[in-house]
Amino acid sequence: MRNVKRKIYVSNALMVLFTVAFGILFRQWRVGIAGWCLLGALAVFFLLQMVLVHVPVGKADRTLEKLYQKSLEDSGGQDTQTMEINDKMEYVFQYLQESMNREYRAKVLKKQAELNALQSQINPHFLYNTLESIRGEALIEGMDEIADMTEALGNFFRYSISSKGSLVTLEDELNNIQNYYLIQKFRFGERINLKVDMEDRDAIIGFRMPKLIIQPIVENAIFHGLENKIGKGTITISIAVTDQRLVLVISDDGSGIREDKLLEMNERLQKGIDFSEKTEDGGSGIALYNVNQRIKLCFGDEYGIHVYSMLDNGTDVVITLPVVDAGQKEITLDEVIHQSRSQENNYGS
Repeated sequence: MRNVKRKIYVSNALMVLFTVAFGILFRQWRVGIAGWCLLGALAVFFLLQMVLVHVPVGKADRTLEKLYQKSLEDSGGQDTQTMEINDKMEYVFQYLQESMNREYRAKVLKKQAELNALQSQINPHFLYNTLESIRGEALIEGMDEIADMTEALGNFFRYSISSKGSLVTLEDELNNIQNYYLIQKFRFGERINLKVDMEDRDAIIGFRMPKLIIQPIVENAIFHGLENKIGKGTITISIAVTDQRLVLVISDDGSGIREDKLLEMNERLQKGIDFSEKTEDGGSGIALYNVNQRIKLCFGDEYGIHVYSMLDNGTDVVITLPVVDAGQKEITLDEVIHQSRSQENNYGS
């Protein structure tokens, strides 16, 4: 834009010099009325150029510059002083297109989640009452293990398909993991073990996040990492917090992932590409993709999932989320998205 303005200024200066020079020549040559009319026409043309070209371009320059700076601020880009007007316009249009695409995908994902919730909630009380009946009979017969497993199953289903808001506390997520772990122990017995390592539990246990973020990753760790392992396996959930981010690491000491497959997986996660095709080991990675997409659609591309692994040495799945104020008792998804954006902008400034 600055180059365009410079060209306009140069053009205007040349027009002024040309008009003045033309006027001096006219005076020396003692031209008639026709010559002065031509000189007047040039002067009028010069004024019209100022009004019809320079002023609108100036307004367009200021408007485009505001849009450009806003897009840079939101996307974390760097200002380029020498960028041409067409490059800036392309940058702004690309930013607007990506924003609209993200909002559209978020709406589609939300509608799909609502539909899935409606389908899952078809007479849920029948399921809960049946599980409670089984639990009651198990307690009467002294089958405490079956009673505990049935209670855990009921709590897990109730949490998964409840109408509770899409944002829950870290404590809710960990309680759900404990129920899921009890259900899996009924199948695997002492072959699997779960550990939770958390820095300053009291300070961060109330932080909020989208529901069902941890459980799909733990499920992947069991069925793709530990199920085929000989002997016992351990899943560790490590949780740490910085000024701007809540970091969760779900680790297993299972079979690990091949390097080429790991590179492809992380590239797909970074670009938001669906894992629709089955892999050689029968896994699809859909759980990773769904969790990663939900995080990115809610909070932006700077958050999400990254996977570290070595074949036969286990896997670490790192989930990065924004820190959401633990002191807020009620908060909507729109509010937490706005809060995360504000934190990132303040951090960047």
